[in-house]
Amino acid sequence: MTDRFYGALGLAQKAGKCVSGEFAVGKAMSSGKVLLLLMDEGASGATKDRFRIDCEHHGIAYLEAEEIGSAIGKPSRMIIGITDEGFKKMIIRAAEPHNE
Repeated sequence: MTDRFYGALGLAQKAGKCVSGEFAVGKAMSSGKVLLLLMDEGASGATKDRFRIDCEHHGIAYLEAEEIGSAIGKPSRMIIGITDEGFKKMIIRAAEPHNE
């Protein structure tokens, strides 16, 4: 991923439009707040499978990237939920291959 991608994640965190961690993201997904789910490539297979299934069930877009927790200042976090449509679009655009 690009610096632009990680910069967009950092901005979303500063704006308060992120939830992170398995419990908080799961709760936000259930209440319909999460619009985009980001999973760290280093997350366990079981965690990835569980959240992929939840994304499909709730109709939520998801992406995988390296070290997403570091971009929001929480290096140990493997799951991030984006709760704002504008940040969702910005992050997806920054993740597209032509932006690398």
